[in-house]
Amino acid sequence: MKKGSEAAGTKKRLRLWTVALGVAVVAILFRFALENHVFRECLEILQPITLGLIFAYLLNPLMSLFERLFHLAFGKIIKKETLLHKCCRGLAIFFSLVLGIGVVAMIIYMIIPELYVSISSLVSDLPKQIEHAIQWYNATVDDYDALRAVGDGLLNSAMTWVKTIDTGMLLNTLMKFTNGAYLAVKTALHVIVGIIVAIYVLSSKEVLLAQIKKCFYAFLEADKVNRMLRTVRQGHKIMSRFIIGKLIDSAIIGVLCFVVMAIFRLPYALLVSVVVGVTNVIPYFGPFIGAIPSAALILLKNPIQGLYFIVIIIIIQQLDGNLIGPKILGESTGLSPFWVMFAITLGGGMFGILGMLIGVPVLAILFFILREISHVRLSEKKMPLSTEAYVTMTEYPDPTEENHDDESV
Repeated sequence: MKKGSEAAGTKKRLRLWTVALGVAVVAILFRFALENHVFRECLEILQPITLGLIFAYLLNPLMSLFERLFHLAFGKIIKKETLLHKCCRGLAIFFSLVLGIGVVAMIIYMIIPELYVSISSLVSDLPKQIEHAIQWYNATVDDYDALRAVGDGLLNSAMTWVKTIDTGMLLNTLMKFTNGAYLAVKTALHVIVGIIVAIYVLSSKEVLLAQIKKCFYAFLEADKVNRMLRTVRQGHKIMSRFIIGKLIDSAIIGVLCFVVMAIFRLPYALLVSVVVGVTNVIPYFGPFIGAIPSAALILLKNPIQGLYFIVIIIIIQQLDGNLIGPKILGESTGLSPFWVMFAITLGGGMFGILGMLIGVPVLAILFFILREISHVRLSEKKMPLSTEAYVTMTEYPDPTEENHDDESV
């Protein structure tokens, strides 16, 4: 018995030293990778693969829908199951890609010309608009010396910028034209390769998932793999509900903004509506990110209309925050407002706009994993699982102390 306990202790110490050594090696490699920008280079190299996986993830629900429809349509005609599956899968992938590319092309065809007209008008009229705004400013604050003193410095800076805007934009365009063309071609190639990767992933998604599960079951315990798979399924639900809900919500806000601006005949209606709709994808901060520059543009065109826009956008965002958003999204993430703001701030600081977009669902998935692990630990300690039980709790009795007291009695 003593030899068995000593052997178990030795095995446990060996395992701890192995884990510690592994952590140290991973930390050293991680530090080396950060200093030599290895991660950045790897991400850039794998960008087509990443795009392909994203395309496949977004197209998978549409492909599954088409596949079920084709199974119903051709199930009685094609009797061989493998042939039926290949035909339905191929047709589903084809129509999903055609529909996805078609929707993107239609949006570009509808929006880009109008955006070009709006931006061209904005650039050509910008000096006149600023001069008009200065005249309005002079007439408004003529009797307020303190306010004029503060505003004069800002106006001088604005006028200096206006005088140099044409040459600055020309030089900047000439300097970056080659890089822009190169990046455009590179991005187009990445998108094409990403589409090809998405086709391969969608066509053999069951085999790829089976290979991943096979490796996990081979090297890990079955119950741990089962918990991992449950976590992945829950993460997929959270991510998909959040993405679909935010896209629908943002589309509604963009259309609503365009309709209201068109009714009140505000300038740059389509440009501003696109900006408001796109930035609305970002929770909490998105409405402000889109509304502030849009309000500045309209204020330069017409200060009174700019004030109208500010009132309109506040009303729309209140409707979105209190009615439209909760109805569409519901409690898809399960995070409190504090953690949503934390996720957006951290994600935006680390990964920019992309981090602000995916920070909330990623943190929701991490919270789900933490909740699962904590529930297992609390169940082992026979402690309550609900958060409400810990609101008024100051100290929880130790079960071992209770058992000791019972034995002494």
